[in-house]
Amino acid sequence: MTIGKKLMLSTAVLFVLIVGISINTFSAASRLGSQLEDVITKEFVKVDLSQAIGKGVFEMQAAARGAQLSLINDDASAYQTSVQRFDDALARLRQQIEEVRPLMETEEGRRALRDLEEGLAAWLPLHQTYLEHARNKQFA
Repeated sequence: MTIGKKLMLSTAVLFVLIVGISINTFSAASRLGSQLEDVITKEFVKVDLSQAIGKGVFEMQAAARGAQLSLINDDASAYQTSVQRFDDALARLRQQIEEVRPLMETEEGRRALRDLEEGLAAWLPLHQTYLEHARNKQFA
């Protein structure tokens, strides 16, 4: 085999290797891109739902204060509006908790969600008791 044939053969092998490595690199980059997109999408959903849950808690607090003030001021229509807002916010909050539950992958996240649900379960009866006292004008 002459030096020219050896040089041509080694150039062809080098070309085939470069093409193979390029295809492998593009394939790996594509897979990495799709995996990164999946992770980002999942994390975005968790962050978005977490913010919505926080907003729901604030909406419930505002509606609870509105109901309390309405009872103190003997404003039945404002009381009904506040109670409806509270119930709507509570329903949205429960739905959002159920949506975010399967996305919680760590024990810390699941524990935080449990703490939120336990706090909500403790707050609701106290809220009803306070409204009952306000309805009966028992402020002392």
